[in-house]
Amino acid sequence: MKKKRLLIGLTYYLPNISGLTLYAKNLADRLNKNGYELTVLTSNNGQQKGEEVIDGIRVVRISGFGLGKGFVMPGIITKSFELVRQNDVVNYHLPSIESVMAALWCKILGKKFVVTYHCSFDSGSWVLNKIIGIIESISCALADKIVVNSIDYLNGYKLLENFRDKVVEIYPPIEKGKVKMEKKNEEKVIGFLGRLSKEKNLEVLFEAIPYLKNEYGLNFKILLAGSRKALGEEEYGRKIENLVEANGDVVKDLGKVEKIEDFYSRIDCLVLPSNNRLESFGMVSAEAINVGVPVVVSNTPGARVPVVVSKAGLLFDPKSAKDLAKKIIEVLENKNKYKAGREMFEISDTIMKYEQILG
Repeated sequence: MKKKRLLIGLTYYLPNISGLTLYAKNLADRLNKNGYELTVLTSNNGQQKGEEVIDGIRVVRISGFGLGKGFVMPGIITKSFELVRQNDVVNYHLPSIESVMAALWCKILGKKFVVTYHCSFDSGSWVLNKIIGIIESISCALADKIVVNSIDYLNGYKLLENFRDKVVEIYPPIEKGKVKMEKKNEEKVIGFLGRLSKEKNLEVLFEAIPYLKNEYGLNFKILLAGSRKALGEEEYGRKIENLVEANGDVVKDLGKVEKIEDFYSRIDCLVLPSNNRLESFGMVSAEAINVGVPVVVSNTPGARVPVVVSKAGLLFDPKSAKDLAKKIIEVLENKNKYKAGREMFEISDTIMKYEQILG
């Protein structure tokens, strides 16, 4: 049987590391194993190779230039036409202004077009947000289906209200690693995994330190892990670096970790303090839950879903460091109650639902 040819489009792919990138990579890898012929269309983002093969997947990169967190690709018009013509179905990941070109070519060439809507883009500029919103609305209007991480996220921020008849809720593709939990001593280890970007709201975790120390007398260490190359977040990164230095007695920055499983094995709970609409699910919290690590997550639309579904953690007010400290203590003192590892987020279910949509 001839393999179905699938084009996945997104602004940034490997070696860039973000939740969206890892989502697309996990999705592409699994669909490739299931018999799809995969091509990824993305920006070169400083990479030298215009085309390469990564883990059996063809990756086509378009040159251009960075603009804030975005990337402008003048060659997207011709290259997207060429690749849409070569493939049977197209899956574009938003935020992405270039998705509109693929959407138009799909309609002209009679190809199925599926949007994966990760989050509502926030550039900090009302005008730019409006322009990008209009462009992405065209992509959604032309899409056959729109995949979202959760309906809770859409409802919470009143998004895609004109396209709800096309919306399909599919949890992100979460790969489950094998974790051998280390024998813990009296010191409790609180973990954070993610890029140093504003939406992660990492300041509130530092603000919770005095409460953990003085009000609760907790013997603890905070481990920070994740990529330190977040586009457009250099100033924020320096701010967090200063906070790490000022709290060096209890905070250690591990930077990028090679094996995520090893990180999860070292911590007693994971904190995801994100506080705005750029966080639509929180893949790291679902990963932690799947391997038996309880979580404390901000009570915001989308981000709270893994906790609500699994009951393997607690939600806190993202504006309150005191509430965060309280919830961390409650989780640490009742780990059996919030014991995770229930495999609520099976990647096989995600892929099956995608295949039903992609055909």
